[in-house]
Amino acid sequence: MNDKSELRELLQKIESIKIKLYKLIPKKDLLDPEVIELSQLLDKFLTKYYEIMKNSKENPPPEGGHPEKD
Repeated sequence: MNDKSELRELLQKIESIKIKLYKLIPKKDLLDPEVIELSQLLDKFLTKYYEIMKNSKENPPPEGGHPEKD
């Protein structure tokens, strides 16, 4: 999987979890196991997203090369 498609997939997962959390938090305590689990999952996906972004900036395509197209 190339970085662009992986980023797109991660962003979809991140948005989905954010929506779930926004809906869940008013109904449950912040220390509820379900809230904690979703929060940890969101953190995992955000960390992966930023790692990919960092690596793509550290490893640009070779001079005269073209980035992969979707």
